[in-house]
Amino acid sequence: MPRPDSLSLIWLSRLAASLLLAAAAALVAIAPGRAETGEWARTDHAQLRLISAGPNPDGTMQAAIEIELDDGWKTYWRSPGDAGLIPLFDFTGSSNVVSVAVSYPPPTRWDDGYAISNIYERRVVLPLSIRLADPAVPTRLEVAAQIGVCETICIPAEFRASVSVPTGFTDGRAARTINDAVALLPGPPVAGAFEVRSVDVVDGTEDEPVFEIVLTVPNEGGTEIFVEGPSDWYASLPVAIETSRNRATYRVGFDRLGSLVAIPDATLTITALSGGQVIEQAVALP
Repeated sequence: MPRPDSLSLIWLSRLAASLLLAAAAALVAIAPGRAETGEWARTDHAQLRLISAGPNPDGTMQAAIEIELDDGWKTYWRSPGDAGLIPLFDFTGSSNVVSVAVSYPPPTRWDDGYAISNIYERRVVLPLSIRLADPAVPTRLEVAAQIGVCETICIPAEFRASVSVPTGFTDGRAARTINDAVALLPGPPVAGAFEVRSVDVVDGTEDEPVFEIVLTVPNEGGTEIFVEGPSDWYASLPVAIETSRNRATYRVGFDRLGSLVAIPDATLTITALSGGQVIEQAVALP
């Protein structure tokens, strides 16, 4: 049999290397992902997944919903504003989960020329506070999500995503993502520095009351507020009527025609941004 020349040996070596690389790539393709990071659920213009940093010995678990949107597309805050869809998240398909609370970073306002809405663009991470039935057993977190995905017209989008979380494991990358998202959440009011001082009815009617909200703020020239009432009250855009040193006053009207919640029984939730800080304060109405 003829002896292979040097070119043949080089070709054979390259072929063997190519086969090894292809085999390695195939192994990577079929390897399972990290247990604490779920697969993306995708629709046109958006994708959603669940991530978890792992269970805690006290029976809690930090996790989050991560949403990514195409350029120019948006989704809505928990209170959409003049238009849009309220996000809905159903975790009843989960196992070893007692309760899940969803937290929301402050939104931005979007004026499309017809309505002003409260939105997120490009990417948002919504932290989840989870109580487990038993931190010593594996957990499966599953969400059925319904959100609005909008460019100029809003499209209802449905997702089903899950993540399996074993015991005794932590995911450092997921923990950093979740901690970064938690850092963006509103904090509690700071007495005398950044807080809602008063909320009073000053105008309007029983069905369409107008409230005056007075705040102590760190930056009177750069304050923005979002005001929420009971689920069957519909808020107008808050209007700044007075600013002075460390004080901001707003008026906001509500349409509560047909509401089952009387004014004295209601609570307003006020999210305020000022001086690079953000707070959330619930105020019971007088």
